[in-house]
Amino acid sequence: MVLLTLARLSRFVRRQPACFFDPRNVATLSTLLVSTTMSTVQDCTPPEDTHMARPDDPIGSGAPKRTICLVASGGGHLEQLLFLSPLFSQHPHFFVTSLEGSPAITTREPQASVYTLPNLGVGLWRRRPFYFPVITLVSLFRLVRVFRKERPSLIISTGAGLCLPAFLLARLMGIRSVYIEAYARVHSVSLTGRLCYRLANLFLVQHRSLGDRLPRAVFGGSLYPNLPSEGAAP
Repeated sequence: MVLLTLARLSRFVRRQPACFFDPRNVATLSTLLVSTTMSTVQDCTPPEDTHMARPDDPIGSGAPKRTICLVASGGGHLEQLLFLSPLFSQHPHFFVTSLEGSPAITTREPQASVYTLPNLGVGLWRRRPFYFPVITLVSLFRLVRVFRKERPSLIISTGAGLCLPAFLLARLMGIRSVYIEAYARVHSVSLTGRLCYRLANLFLVQHRSLGDRLPRAVFGGSLYPNLPSEGAAP
């Protein structure tokens, strides 16, 4: 799976300048997935004398630190995002989540900065279609203040609808973004995924069968340690 992920992402990595992550130092799939993603989407060229990570270093320990914005609704979306902790624990980061997701983060990281937004789910879209744009605008204004304060270099999200304002604002502010479609999406793309597919700099899927349907999507493998991806090599 590790070799498969590297092969799939190598065509993106070759087009980017050297960055502060060295994928050779990565031991786990989840860290590999996002560290390669960071090398893909970050537009950073360190000075020649910048100390890059050595094989005996922790991941990127001597490299410049970049602030990561982690966005996910509560529940399974947030659970999948937290599997990426081997990456974001090495860098300044903050969370944007729903009210129900906040306790799960503060329990795991008591010192973490957590910002909450209204949960923009498909149910709200269907029940109150005229209310949805209003909540989206309110969330955008809240995120403007958050982004000015935290100054993220990269946004990573596993959905769901709550991440849409963050990706809209990221596009307006020139912030790189990565969307990882939920593990439950095997053959069809979620509504949030369809929208973020056009906004994200990199769109990752956890099943090859779904990646084959989307020309710009990259198959990255499962974020769950014990759950396989459909279509992945045994």
